[in-house]
Amino acid sequence: MSPLPARGGGFPPGRSNMPDTTVAVVYGTRPEIIKLAPVVAALAGRARVVTVATGQHLELGRQAEASLTGPPAVQLGLMRPDQRPEDFCAAALAALSATLREVKPDIVVAQGDTTTALTAGMAAFYGRIAFAHVEAGLRTYDAAHPWPEEIHRQLIARVARWHFCPTEREAGLLRAEAVDPAGLHVVGNTVIDALERQMAATGVALRSDPTVIVTTHRRENHDEGLRNICRAVATLAAGHPGFRFLVPVHPNPNVGAHVRASLAGRANVELSPPLAYDAFIRELAACRLVITDSGGLQEECPHLGKPLLIARTTTERPQAVEAEAALLVGTEVDAIAGAADRLMTDPGLYRRMAVRRPLFGDGRAAHRIADILLGSSR
Repeated sequence: MSPLPARGGGFPPGRSNMPDTTVAVVYGTRPEIIKLAPVVAALAGRARVVTVATGQHLELGRQAEASLTGPPAVQLGLMRPDQRPEDFCAAALAALSATLREVKPDIVVAQGDTTTALTAGMAAFYGRIAFAHVEAGLRTYDAAHPWPEEIHRQLIARVARWHFCPTEREAGLLRAEAVDPAGLHVVGNTVIDALERQMAATGVALRSDPTVIVTTHRRENHDEGLRNICRAVATLAAGHPGFRFLVPVHPNPNVGAHVRASLAGRANVELSPPLAYDAFIRELAACRLVITDSGGLQEECPHLGKPLLIARTTTERPQAVEAEAALLVGTEVDAIAGAADRLMTDPGLYRRMAVRRPLFGDGRAAHRIADILLGSSR
């Protein structure tokens, strides 16, 4: 088997053009399950698919699996309360390496920038197995934002054989990093596949009800950033009593304590447990606007024409900002509250932003990925 090229490219595939190809699809968090479910479906019947869950989001993962993929073939259940990233990384690398030795896949697939994705890539590298990275090439080039995900993505690019990029922008960044161009594929983002499937399955219609969805969980926003986001929401709720502010509270206790301390008991603020994917998409389709530090919502909101305020200082998805579908507002109270207030009171600004823009795909990304991995031109 050929050695790994110095600047990416990964190991060559094993039997990727044969019908008995075994593909291990590795995930750990709820967003990974959502974005990999279409890939699992596209591979089904064309390859032996073995789903492997690290349990990085155990309860949220089970919630997503229930509606999207069913239980995984292998559940490692590695997450522990208050576990540090480096401890989870060590446990996941050891457990995934052992699992791959048992499963003996020809290809390993992982998505995004989580510790699960990083360790899946490293386990495949150590096992000399071809690795496919879904949602490749996103960059801020700021190691602290998002943390630790920015460095995870850069490291994953060094071991991947296939880099499935959402748009040409990401492919261009990887070319500039001297990644082997033969492994670069612009396919769209599989989150749009999942979104389109869910919208079609439920027949949800787009509306613009007086609801503002707020989600926050990023590690770099913990403490002061999170408190500021909550203060901004409290200010908006007081100033706009006719609006409902829906805040699904992330199960991380570092998030929940701040959110409840700032927002519990306010008449028009609804603190809910994390919503199942189908329920969340119904709320998203009906809301007026979104305030978030999430990555996935930066892709979903423009596709649905939902104005978006990104409560971060940087984004690895600048396409939405450049298209004027989103505003990068940071984490200062006045900036968040001021931008949201303008969207809630200025019909002209709202109309300019509330336009459906297919920035991240057409709903066929997973089929393209399956075709490439299995050597089919269909």
